[in-house]
Amino acid sequence: EDPAAFRMEFGFLSELLWGDDSAPVSKKLLAAKIGTDIAPYTGFSFNTRFPCICFSMSGVAAGDEEKFRGLLFDALREVAEQGVSKEDFDRTAMCFDFSNREVKRPEGTPYSLVLMRRAVKSWLFGFSPDSTLSVREPFEDLLRRMREDPLLLPGLIERFLLQNERRSLVSVDPSVEWEQERSRQE
Repeated sequence: EDPAAFRMEFGFLSELLWGDDSAPVSKKLLAAKIGTDIAPYTGFSFNTRFPCICFSMSGVAAGDEEKFRGLLFDALREVAEQGVSKEDFDRTAMCFDFSNREVKRPEGTPYSLVLMRRAVKSWLFGFSPDSTLSVREPFEDLLRRMREDPLLLPGLIERFLLQNERRSLVSVDPSVEWEQERSRQE
């Protein structure tokens, strides 16, 4: 599989579904009031051999994890069946494009290091270093394919999320006692 095309599909899908509070899956889960907010670690990562996509929500009550999972998968199925609005698609395309072109990063990371990390990641995992440097052509190709094929988005949701059995549901509950014990030990 072409790593640049895969990265574009995976990243764009993540941004489209839950990249901000107006994205369809985020909106549905926030409206359900199952939790308090979309957690900051939501998104995709190519920092390991096998890419990871994560949807995180803070404030989900202990015992409501399966309810959360059900709402998440209902929202994904709904988007796969009904698609997204043109406004959501265009908004995501502009945001994703800008993010990939941006030279000055908000966190202050020099653009040269961004490029180096992209090249090294593909090289470490057996791909040509230049396969992840070129983002313009794979992005334009993805947009063209998505506009021409109305079944591409539902297919990506099915392939990467709904039919993918390699997933986990993780619940992290804060503990005042653990924090106090840790502080005492330090």
